[in-house]
Amino acid sequence: MHMKRLLILTVIVLAGLAACRRQEEAEPLPTVAPTAVIPETVEQGGSTDSPTAVPPPQVINTAAIDWAPRVVYSDPLPGEETPPDTPIMVWFDQAMDQASVEAAFVLAQAESGREIKGDFSWPRPDAFQFTPKSRLQAKQRYTIQIDAQATSANGRKMIEPFQFDIQTTGPLEVNQTIPDDGVSGVQTDAAITVLFNQPVVPLVGGGQQADLPQPLSFDPPVAGTGEWTSTSIYRFAPDEPLAGATTYQVTVGDLTGVTGVSLAPYSWQFTTLSPEVVITQPEEGSFIAPTETISVTFNMPMDQAATEAAISLRGVDAPAVSLDFAWSDDGRIIAITPQQSLQMATEYQLRVDPSAASASGAASLGQEYIAIFNTWPFPAIASVHPEPDSVPDQWTRGVVIEFVSPMDWDTVEDRIIIDPDPGAARYYVNSYTNQISLDFPYELDTEYTVTVPGDAADPYGNTLGADFTWRFRSPGRPPIASFNLAPQISQLSTSVANVVDIIHVNSGDMEAQLYDMGLPLNLINRPYDLQDYQPAAEPLQSWQIRPDTGRNELGIYSLPLADGGTLPTGVYLLTLNAANVAENARYWQNQRNLLVVADTNITVKEMFGSVHVWVTDIASGQPVEGRELTLFNARGGEAGTAVSDASGFATFPYQPPNDYLEGVTVIAGAPGQAGFGVGNSRWNQNIGGWTFDLRSTTSDEADLFAYIYTDRPIYRPGDTIYYKGIVRETDYGRYTIPAPRPLELKLVYNNFSGGQSVDVTIPVETDADGTFSGEYVLPEDAPTGGYDLYIQDEDVNGRVSLTVAEYRRPEFQVTLTPEKEEALRGEAVDVLLEATYFFGGSAANLPVDWTISEEPYSFFVPGLYYSFGDNAQFDYQPAGPFGGFGSNFLLSGSGVTDGNGRLTIPLTADLLADVAEGSRRVTVEATVQDVSGFPITNRAEIIFHAAELIVGVRPQDYINVVGTETAVDLITIDWTGNPLPNQTVEVTFYRREWLPVRTNDGGSYYTAWETEDTEVAQARVKTDGSGEAQASFTPEEGGSYLAVAAAQDGNGRIHLSSAELYVTDSANNRALVVDSTLDALVAIDLNSGARTVLSDDNTGSGPNLGTPQSIAL
Repeated sequence: MHMKRLLILTVIVLAGLAACRRQEEAEPLPTVAPTAVIPETVEQGGSTDSPTAVPPPQVINTAAIDWAPRVVYSDPLPGEETPPDTPIMVWFDQAMDQASVEAAFVLAQAESGREIKGDFSWPRPDAFQFTPKSRLQAKQRYTIQIDAQATSANGRKMIEPFQFDIQTTGPLEVNQTIPDDGVSGVQTDAAITVLFNQPVVPLVGGGQQADLPQPLSFDPPVAGTGEWTSTSIYRFAPDEPLAGATTYQVTVGDLTGVTGVSLAPYSWQFTTLSPEVVITQPEEGSFIAPTETISVTFNMPMDQAATEAAISLRGVDAPAVSLDFAWSDDGRIIAITPQQSLQMATEYQLRVDPSAASASGAASLGQEYIAIFNTWPFPAIASVHPEPDSVPDQWTRGVVIEFVSPMDWDTVEDRIIIDPDPGAARYYVNSYTNQISLDFPYELDTEYTVTVPGDAADPYGNTLGADFTWRFRSPGRPPIASFNLAPQISQLSTSVANVVDIIHVNSGDMEAQLYDMGLPLNLINRPYDLQDYQPAAEPLQSWQIRPDTGRNELGIYSLPLADGGTLPTGVYLLTLNAANVAENARYWQNQRNLLVVADTNITVKEMFGSVHVWVTDIASGQPVEGRELTLFNARGGEAGTAVSDASGFATFPYQPPNDYLEGVTVIAGAPGQAGFGVGNSRWNQNIGGWTFDLRSTTSDEADLFAYIYTDRPIYRPGDTIYYKGIVRETDYGRYTIPAPRPLELKLVYNNFSGGQSVDVTIPVETDADGTFSGEYVLPEDAPTGGYDLYIQDEDVNGRVSLTVAEYRRPEFQVTLTPEKEEALRGEAVDVLLEATYFFGGSAANLPVDWTISEEPYSFFVPGLYYSFGDNAQFDYQPAGPFGGFGSNFLLSGSGVTDGNGRLTIPLTADLLADVAEGSRRVTVEATVQDVSGFPITNRAEIIFHAAELIVGVRPQDYINVVGTETAVDLITIDWTGNPLPNQTVEVTFYRREWLPVRTNDGGSYYTAWETEDTEVAQARVKTDGSGEAQASFTPEEGGSYLAVAAAQDGNGRIHLSSAELYVTDSANNRALVVDSTLDALVAIDLNSGARTVLSDDNTGSGPNLGTPQSIAL
């Protein structure tokens, strides 16, 4: 009723506001506006609502009313369901001529049109009541109409008829019961619920439930508490669980609904389930400890004495075990604990006899329940990896030992002996699989002996009894035999000797073969086919190579292809096989390479409509004029000829056969002749657009580009989408305005789950400015999901995505504004919350809930690639077994917006008193709820700096070498990123070790990692006029290092930043790395620091071969 009265007030107020408008827009508003009055409560038959006090009606000057009368309220409301004997009330916005209204009023049955006669009464000049002479029929729809001839007291007629339908209620019935009638297997703790088809009781508070009818009776009887959860839903909760395996008959007693309609007799029945075992813990079939407790869960409370007497635990060929019992969950769960330790490595049967009875005693288990368990075996080794006497694969590290049963890991960890000693092996324990792992790198080709001590014990004191020892041999370096060439295709010049280097390690004997390929356009266009290509002809030449390097040593063999000279121009296939290298290694080692031996270099640019070529002499690098060129498409077909001009340029008219650039090849001259060269448009390593962060595509650009946007990104069904598009001719980025033209705009939603889809075509036409705009009204039943709005034309590129969702539009917004967005730690900052309605006005007196959280903050300046925070985790905190969970909660609170819709959330000076040092990001999140409970949330962030300055640190090289100077760059800046010159920075270098620690967190064992940082060097420097400085140290051993930089502001506050760097030791005196600066494979002598460049970068349009050279580190 409260909501109904609120609706009455809202409708009347809105109607009063509407009545203030004249029909003639040009005339001024009346100086005396009518005052809408809340209708008096008229007592109706059968209603249980109490009268509502309303203010007395205000007298309106009838002469001042110059607008047509209208209906502002009715009872019942349009579409409302109403009792058959309820009179009909109608209110107008002004006093009415009663005779004309009564003559214009009709109440008729909707289907038959039969008019219903009745009596009129006028409790007020602007409201009447119509009472039918006979009771209306139940469950029928009636139409109420007031014709436009109804006239106001001052003679004005209604503008249009007023008509609406009402629905009379039917007999009181039971709509649904829970449990259903006739159902079996009902839980014994189930509540019994009855749902009626119409209100039975008035809406009351919890304290008035005792005055309401309690309609259910049970056979057999059930004691419990009934509650009306709504006006038409009754729920009964038994005080004690229902009896198992019992059929209950439930009867709904005499009931009369709020409309005075009585319920016909109604009853139903259901049957509860029988007692059963739901689950055991551990699960059946599990291994159990000798003293482990087994819990059994039943589906209902059980008779404890009868159930305990029915339970036994017995080993195979052994007497029953004496047991202790403990009950929980109201008699549903029994914990079974052996009074003596069970025998090891023995099968046990847990039995629950059929005599186990429910708590009510009405039902028993029915059939015996048996669960089989096995106690853990005595300690033994189940498996080891690597396996005994094996050679593991190249990527294996350490050893893994699996036991057959749980172990006391304190008797195992740090007690396993490995010979030779690998140093600090890291232990990992997996208690779930009974495995322990020791992680360490292998020495090459080394026989390892691993011994597990015989006194390694399980938690019950049983030991292995004897040492367990096994051996395995670590692998050497993986066999490698690879050409030091660019992958797949390389270019050799006729101006220098044709020599190819072969990089080899443990390769065994090698065989290289050279084939003359003629002009293999298929392989030039598809070089990846080389891996499986089998030459049909015999090789021009073969070389048998026996490396003279020792095992595991890197060797480079120089293979002269022409005895110190050059091969004739042409295309050749060079292949390599090695005795110890697997055949499939050719897919990742460079063992097949197509060699283009040429004196002419050709750079090719394929476009839609043309192919551009630049021809240069390889020896001199100068453009070549007059070179005859032939163009071939991707399938090897000739597509045109051209001749290079004085600048070495040539252009072929060419249109690709598909809508993408598939690649073309240009040939100069012929194999075996001077002036020969090969170029392909896909030879673009390091000169492709992506190399320079440029967007590129192999597809042709559309003739037109359309930028389409909508007024908002999300809509509801029935909303209007306002759209606009800006269309331009692409013309390779010139974007000129096109001539006006018609286009088809498509709105599409594809429902791939088989539901309703949307495919709408909207004709549009661009104007002189190349734009179009319009609107589209979504249907009321439009499906929700993601939509695309785009131009339906293959020559136009343009689309936008939007979402249709059934969301509730918020009525107000929430903003959070910090007093300042950046502050020093220890400063107080207020955050102002403001809630305002979208239609204007403050959202006053609304509840607010807020939380405050924090997390580390690291400053970022675009272009300055420094660490401006503790990014290397100098203050490392383990995250626990499940990792971190985002920001850290600080505190929360609540409040209410004031009369201006505001609330101040204070961040006190001691907010971060117990938080780790350093700069922190504090997040304030607040949720405001309106009177209906609809929440609106917003957040704000405040940065609390550790100091008034910021210091940044970055390694000059992330990977460094033992015994060489290792430096870091430093910079000092302010909060805006501007340099702060002449600041003192203290830099401390630490060597970091990661130490595994076995940890028990809530019963879960896991390996936590702790850090041990050892200080190795310090430096105190001062930044220059640009705020920059450097610091360095010389590491004496390999490992992980931290550079921690600290700077102090004028008030003694310290800002700290950290960066990580790595140092390689000289245990392996040579390593292969990729130098990102040179884009080359580099061999590094870790003792001297000397580098040998094994391959240069391809800087032209096609691949080429670099000459090895030595450079200093």
